[in-house]
Amino acid sequence: MPSRILIVDDDPQILHLIKKLLQIEGYECVLANNPIQARTLLLNQNFDLILCDVDMPGGSGLDFTREVLKEYLDTAVIMVTAVDDPSLAEAALKIGAYGYILKP
Repeated sequence: MPSRILIVDDDPQILHLIKKLLQIEGYECVLANNPIQARTLLLNQNFDLILCDVDMPGGSGLDFTREVLKEYLDTAVIMVTAVDDPSLAEAALKIGAYGYILKP
């Protein structure tokens, strides 16, 4: 069974690009436009990994990550953002994010 990845981003182009790249590698991807939608998906589905933007309408990606890491112990989170801020990256890693990737 392929690994399941939840991609959370408010930019539809980014969502579909990341999904396409990961599906080529054999991953199963589910998309959410914001943390609110992502929380609903998490209630009914299991994910191995969440790729999450930092700044989105409907809530902070950091707050969402903090919640996920407390409630879904077997799910890793990687922040994927255009915000090139070392202090933000440090904060994400401090709360337990597995990584912090800059998108173009």
